[in-house]
Amino acid sequence: MLTASPAVADRLGTTQVRSPLEIAQVSPLYGCWQITFRNEGGVVHQGALVMNGYSGVMTVSYWSVVNRRQEYVDQTMTLMNSAQGILIAGSNPVWSGTRIRMRDYSPDNFLFSILPDGTFFAATCDDRLVCSPVEIASCRQ
Repeated sequence: MLTASPAVADRLGTTQVRSPLEIAQVSPLYGCWQITFRNEGGVVHQGALVMNGYSGVMTVSYWSVVNRRQEYVDQTMTLMNSAQGILIAGSNPVWSGTRIRMRDYSPDNFLFSILPDGTFFAATCDDRLVCSPVEIASCRQ
C-alpha cells in the first residue's frame, strides 16, 4: 500500500492520522488518507493524500498502460467547501519527487459528503470528467 512519504509529511508539517469520515466533516482539514480509485480504462490508482488546512499534496501510484510500468505522480491539492460537501481539487501534476510536469495526467478532484440519511459518499472526477467511486482509509504510520 502506498503511504505518504516522510518528506511530504514533513513539508506539510503534519503526520496526523484521522478517521476516514472526518474528511467529509472538517474544514480546514489536517491529516493523511489512503485513497483508491480507477481511471476510465479500469486501471486502479492508489493515492496518499496529506492535507494541512486548505492545501495539501497527493502522491498517486498507478500502472501506465502506455509506458508499461508503475508510475508515480504528485499533485497539489486544494480544499474547498461546496453545497454538496467537501471538494478537494488537484492541480499541477508532476513526476513524483520532481517539478517536471506530467502532461498526460489529468488532475484528480474528490468530493466527500455525509448525505442526509447519514451515508458517507466519496467520488472522484478528473479534469477530463472521467469519474469513479472512491475507497478511503486513514494512512498507516
